[in-house]
Amino acid sequence: MNFYNLPLYYISFTKDFNIECNFTKFGFSNIHHFEAIDGKQYKPADLLQKKLITVRAYNDFIHGRHEHAGLPSLGAVGCALSHYNLWKLCISQKWPCIIIAEDDCVFRKKPTQKNINDITSAINKPNGIFVSEKISNNNFMGSHLYFASLTACKTLLENFLPIDIQVDSYISHLAKISLLNLKGYPIASPKKHKSAIQDTCIKCKLPNNNYFYLGIIVALVLVFIVICIVVTKFFYD
Repeated sequence: MNFYNLPLYYISFTKDFNIECNFTKFGFSNIHHFEAIDGKQYKPADLLQKKLITVRAYNDFIHGRHEHAGLPSLGAVGCALSHYNLWKLCISQKWPCIIIAEDDCVFRKKPTQKNINDITSAINKPNGIFVSEKISNNNFMGSHLYFASLTACKTLLENFLPIDIQVDSYISHLAKISLLNLKGYPIASPKKHKSAIQDTCIKCKLPNNNYFYLGIIVALVLVFIVICIVVTKFFYD
């Protein structure tokens, strides 16, 4: 397998010379642009009716997500469908592996021979996939670059629709239930930029335990009682 000649597709609304130059600079030669799908062309109700998203995902759009894995915007749907179509492409072309990058992916240095060996070993396993992210307990955040084997693409495709969570969380989930062999560590990094897909999810950071909120209520009641006692004592002493 010629590592640097593996089909590499970057997802972007327009063909980007700078992105291609960055990949070429560090040795990749089989580079292609995949026109990103614009999620804003859809309406949540239409996506639900066409069974492209789950009821839970629909509720994310209507009421806001409660966990990071949820869909933060219609742009996330377009992003997910872009990845989905690239998995289909890999299967239809019967490539042994496909490299998928997002438009914020940047290589800072050329992959070392150890990197190449680790990636090759990962994708040669059944349903093997290598992500350029730090992994902890089969969890990782960010799908700016990953190497997916043909069998991994088949597994990803089979279980994807209707869309329920973001791509990185979906890959993590399949790894947790042993449908994917997930390996990885950073070999490229995402550019710092304001995302058009992600948002700040305050609810995602709040505890789900009801006792936490009950404790806050009790504490506020106690504070209110103490304030009342202090004020009463001040006026009657």
